[in-house]
Amino acid sequence: MIYGLIIFFLVIALILLLETLSRHQMINTKTKLILSGSALLLILGIVLFTQKQEKQENKITNLAQEFLRGRNLKCQVGTQNLDVNQTHFNFVSGTLTFMGKEGGEYYRKNIPLKACDLGE
Repeated sequence: MIYGLIIFFLVIALILLLETLSRHQMINTKTKLILSGSALLLILGIVLFTQKQEKQENKITNLAQEFLRGRNLKCQVGTQNLDVNQTHFNFVSGTLTFMGKEGGEYYRKNIPLKACDLGE
């Protein structure tokens, strides 16, 4: 929502700037169109990137919450497929990773949260 407002105000500012420069004959119509098109492509790129980042962040948050609720996660590390659960792993929120618990079969195993999906 806030990104939409920021983009809206940036577009308005760009339009006002281009109109002001055009009225004072500092730029011609062709240049104005090129600048407008470039700015719109840039804004579209920013919007798409932000949406992708938000989607990834929501997925990571959801996975962490599900793990902390006791649900098993399926993680792929290299060619290994592992079931990550609270019995064998601790969640490290600072690095968004799972660390194998001391004394267990996965001790010192480090698994990034982004390599995981919800288990069935």
